[in-house]
Amino acid sequence: MSDIESYNNLLQEFLLEGVALIDLIERGLLELEANPDNRALIGDVFRHMHTVKGNCMMLGFSRLEAVTHSAENVLERLREGTIMMNGEIGTALLSVVDCVRSSFKSIETTGKEAEADFSDQIDRLNLIHSCSNDEHGESPFCKLDLSESGQSETTAASKFNSEESSLNLESVTLPMSRVNSLMTIVGTVLVTFNQLRYCINQNSGDYRQLLDAMELQTQDLHEEVLKYRLQPLGHVFNTYHRLVRELAAHSGKKVYLHLAGEKTEVDRAVLLSLKNILGHLIRNSIDHGIEAPETRLASGKSAIGKIELSGRQQHGNIYIDIKDDGAGIDVAKVKEKAVGIGLVSTAAAESMDEAAAFNLIFEPGFSTAELVSNISGRGMGMDVVKKTIEKAGGTLSISSASGRGTTFSICIPQSMAIVPVLVVRSMGEQFALPQANVVELISFYGREVRENIEMRMHSSAMVKCRGRLLPLIRLTEALGQCGGMPLLSKNECHVVLLRSEEEEFGLEVDGAEELASLVAKPLARIFSDVHVLSASAVMPDGTVSFILNVTEIRKESICIDDQNEGGL
Repeated sequence: MSDIESYNNLLQEFLLEGVALIDLIERGLLELEANPDNRALIGDVFRHMHTVKGNCMMLGFSRLEAVTHSAENVLERLREGTIMMNGEIGTALLSVVDCVRSSFKSIETTGKEAEADFSDQIDRLNLIHSCSNDEHGESPFCKLDLSESGQSETTAASKFNSEESSLNLESVTLPMSRVNSLMTIVGTVLVTFNQLRYCINQNSGDYRQLLDAMELQTQDLHEEVLKYRLQPLGHVFNTYHRLVRELAAHSGKKVYLHLAGEKTEVDRAVLLSLKNILGHLIRNSIDHGIEAPETRLASGKSAIGKIELSGRQQHGNIYIDIKDDGAGIDVAKVKEKAVGIGLVSTAAAESMDEAAAFNLIFEPGFSTAELVSNISGRGMGMDVVKKTIEKAGGTLSISSASGRGTTFSICIPQSMAIVPVLVVRSMGEQFALPQANVVELISFYGREVRENIEMRMHSSAMVKCRGRLLPLIRLTEALGQCGGMPLLSKNECHVVLLRSEEEEFGLEVDGAEELASLVAKPLARIFSDVHVLSASAVMPDGTVSFILNVTEIRKESICIDDQNEGGL
């Protein structure tokens, strides 16, 4: 191996370890601001910073070595107890985290340390280091003028930005047990493949048994590889503690972030698509939802607002809620704004229910903010948030109660790579329904069709299923396919019972073929406006078809029914 290759490998290891350590340091500093007497945590943060400094010195990154050395000196004083942690010290140390993180990005891109000036950060840290507690245990540092008015542009540019915070999803670190497991499966597949090739060449034996064995082994291989792609939601969730801290300070509000379900695992591609989305929704909650401390106290609330970020897995989907205990959404104000900008008529607004009014928030350009804020905007509207989630095959909904807060609920597939599906037919074409949405398959023949299918007003249909009457949607109508026999004239009717957002409905298809696992690919731009399609895939027979978006099929059928009703 050449010297260049050796250095590049060393640099890659340096960055991987450095990013992980900086994340731990940031998390530790945020926790220390709430628990400044946690001696064990101070020791952990000190050791992590010492390691970062040593690694920078080893590779000759002198600027990083200098600023991390100054931070290490301050942490040593904290560890000794000669100064006490407070907000100003936390801000100074977090500024170092931003500097190091920014430099890591430069090193990753160019292989060299950025020409950055960290003198302001170093001066602030040296000033802190020179302080000591007085005889009453108070730190005179609190009385020093450390305002940011004199900071250079470099320091100002190092302000925290959640979109630039580190989230390393490009590399995987595996224990040897997992590597051994993968090698065992691959070895088994290779043995079966050799047996299958011998069987075919010699035209002997039952090759179907070997095919079945290889199918099971391939499924095992898929499940094992999928484990490497899955990452805990906590990898994203934990980055927002810093965001909440900075936004609360900027807005003059008091807010804390509570996390739940951090261990819920989701595909890396899903994590990347969620990162900026969740950040925007948190910004929105702090800017528009959480009230000022005096307003909260006057209304009988705690002065400190709460944002809860939670995740859970259910039916193959990931459900994420962003909930605040703020003022809630003023429905009357939403309707007034919608009428004012011409989204709906006054009559339509008056007859609109609460859920429909909330959906107006997702319209392009809609905002109820009286003042333009640089907290929640940042070039992304709620319409962009919703479209981004839908592009990933998910949904976004809102619930709110006046004076009690607002909840944004996201439902998104756990994995965006390989999707287990049920292949169905419609007008001679194949389509795929995600197995996560499939409850069961029901078939009616002859007289059973008329006994179990009911036609109601406006051509809407219902299907009887285990003592329940559920809405029935025809796939031909959802896809806009022409032709087809009237439903009650059929001698056989095949219905796939589907679940979407906790609601169940039937989807009438021409027939169901098989279960399969398909590799989902993004839709071509020409299909971007066809919401009932979520992805394209190569079908088992080699043709290219589509994976259907069950939620959108249900929504569009409701819209069609409403239009029919309005027309009558």
